[in-house]
Amino acid sequence: MKTIFIVTILSIIITGSIIFAIIIQSNSYFPKEHYEIKITGMKDVYLIGERYDFSYILSGYGHSCGSEKITFPDQNGYTVEIISSLDCIAGISMKEFVSDIQKEYGTTYGHVRVKNPGYYGIVVEFESNNYKQTQGGHGFHVVEKICNDKNSKDKAQCFADAFDSCTSAFVDLAYPTGEGDGIFVTGIVESWNDCNLRVYTDHTQDRYKANSSGTRSICDGVMINDESITFENCNNEEIPPLFFDQQYYLHKERCEIYGGWWDFEFNTCFDFTDDYDCKSMGGELVSKAYTGEQPDYSKKSDSFVCKFRK
Repeated sequence: MKTIFIVTILSIIITGSIIFAIIIQSNSYFPKEHYEIKITGMKDVYLIGERYDFSYILSGYGHSCGSEKITFPDQNGYTVEIISSLDCIAGISMKEFVSDIQKEYGTTYGHVRVKNPGYYGIVVEFESNNYKQTQGGHGFHVVEKICNDKNSKDKAQCFADAFDSCTSAFVDLAYPTGEGDGIFVTGIVESWNDCNLRVYTDHTQDRYKANSSGTRSICDGVMINDESITFENCNNEEIPPLFFDQQYYLHKERCEIYGGWWDFEFNTCFDFTDDYDCKSMGGELVSKAYTGEQPDYSKKSDSFVCKFRK
């Protein structure tokens, strides 16, 4: 009798374990319904009167049919909405999918030239029959001036002049600081908002390391001298002077982050990966750059040497 009781208990435990394992396996085998939206074709900044166009990619696990709402600004900055829906076929199973709306259907939105400076947003909303609403968005600036001169001092002066004249403007700066390390700065002059000067900073070192959206400061002014640009009286973060010279310290850091080898004498990054964007850092891709200490040329690539101006 005792033996039968023990066997019964063991049978219950084993059966329960099998059922539990099946449930776990089933949950991992059949993922939960989810969706993601990515806006495509947009930049972060446009000049007044410059046309913007966009589309989106809908992906996830579920049904690609449902209701959609696309929201974007018209030429005056007022919100435009396009609403559409596609009924799902009854009984169709959920699946993993990626739907690139522009590639699959040739559909783009916007086609607008915004004539007023400001900060605008694009939002795409998707809702399937049995799932909560999913959103994807992209914010962008429209300004009168983009300070994109190659010369770092001219770039900074362009931005300072825009602030002094209350002209909406945008600038990207990548300079070493007075402390010797580097900092990446995006500056916006908001002529549409009491001429505010907003500065976003990002850096790999802890002191200036930004959160996912960047550390934002509102500053009272910009000071330029022969050596540096300084943002004054910032409310959220003390930004040190950003020096115009010795920019190679920033390039060196980016080079090493992506596995490259930095040569100070020739101001060059060797053997970097495809993820390293030489052009955006102000460099020029060259085929070979010979130094006394050669890197590994085993990759046989004609475009993995990044040369910077001194």
